[in-house]
Amino acid sequence: MSENSPRLDLPYIQAAQAQKHITHNEAIERLDALTQLVVSEFDASGPPGVPINGETFALGASPTGAWASHPNEIAFWTGSGWLFIAPQTGWQACRASDQDLRIWDGANWMAAIPSIETAEMLGVNTTADTTNRLSVSSQATLLNNAGGGHQLKINKSGSTETASLLFQSGWTGHAEMGLAGDINFSLKVSPNGGGWYSAFQVDPVNQSIEFSPAGVTTVKATSSVLQVDAMITGDAVQSSSVDTTAGKLMPVGAFGLGAPGAYLADIDVTDNSIAPGLYNLNSLTTGAPRSTGQQHLLHSRRSSGGGETQLAMVEDDGSLFIRTRASGAWQGWQQVASSDHYTGDMTNSETAPIFERGTSASGDYTRLADGTQFCWHEVPLSYIWARELYGIWNFPASFISPAKVFCSVEFYSLLTNATPDVDAISTATVEGASATSAQFRLMRAAGQTDFVSSDTANVSVLAFGRWK
Repeated sequence: MSENSPRLDLPYIQAAQAQKHITHNEAIERLDALTQLVVSEFDASGPPGVPINGETFALGASPTGAWASHPNEIAFWTGSGWLFIAPQTGWQACRASDQDLRIWDGANWMAAIPSIETAEMLGVNTTADTTNRLSVSSQATLLNNAGGGHQLKINKSGSTETASLLFQSGWTGHAEMGLAGDINFSLKVSPNGGGWYSAFQVDPVNQSIEFSPAGVTTVKATSSVLQVDAMITGDAVQSSSVDTTAGKLMPVGAFGLGAPGAYLADIDVTDNSIAPGLYNLNSLTTGAPRSTGQQHLLHSRRSSGGGETQLAMVEDDGSLFIRTRASGAWQGWQQVASSDHYTGDMTNSETAPIFERGTSASGDYTRLADGTQFCWHEVPLSYIWARELYGIWNFPASFISPAKVFCSVEFYSLLTNATPDVDAISTATVEGASATSAQFRLMRAAGQTDFVSSDTANVSVLAFGRWK
């Protein structure tokens, strides 16, 4: 039978052994040293000056003094001397000062629980590996502050490496944000984990931001330029071509710019409900300058409180009209003169030209917008008796009252077509002037040569008055 136990090397009491209590006490002493092993120091190099009874040390590889020649052993102060015990692989010891628990691996006292600060891998509720050295399987992960702020830092060795957060579904990557292969912050996405494109990128060197929803840049912003290569919709854009909400973007066609303007049913309103812009009018529009045809309207306003102007153009003939409103009702339309507006039919209230010019077999006439009318002609006179030539003139345009008429003899026609000499003529007179006609007489002087039946002469005539 062996004299010592195999594990703790406790001495056995032998048969017929004298002084058995010595062997027994030695075993008790070893048990006291090794059971619930607590040491004052690991890798101790020299004994304390005044050891405490029961104090225990785990010696280092080169102890000195009373511990010399006992490298890596356990030194236990019995009260009268040092008891040395060689540790066996797997034994555990705890340091009293900081509860550092270690295990003897046959050569060194190793930490029973490796320090997290130096752990090569850590798995929380899962297994870590050489790629994912920190692995957590949990419903959530909390990184809390310690009284101030909190930063999560991801560092890479060089600009061409990757430092990012990868988001997966069923272990297939669909989104990644961070520094992917450069120093630009980007958000990359993939529909299948294979084809990736950058949907968002911030370039710190060029100080620009790019949005690329389909892999092609549609919005790029720098400190001085905002470039948009896509249609803009939503609440930031006018909801209709006449939306007057402040701060909204105007699309093509807003207030008639770049596209046909909206039709207005009533332009006589005085509640500032018509926003400044370009519009269309027709024969059903209340307040339009013309009661027929298509018309275009430019509406402007000086301020939110009033001061409005409308300029209308008739599509058929290009006539222009203008009116204003300082407050209250609109003033009447005033037609703006144009080359096509100089002449026309004065009786047409829609066109209202500046003047009307006409001609017929009865002569020529001009009517002015203020009501003045002129008629002129060359009237032939014929023989009625020996002392007189006579003629009547029907005006080419009627007056509203008897006109003022003047005449003068065309002496060349008198010289060539009448028997009496010029000196034999007494006078040419106007008689019976009315609103539609006038009569003329050319008399020879008394005692002069008579007219004969074949004689004629012309008189130049002018009539003026009012046509309205």
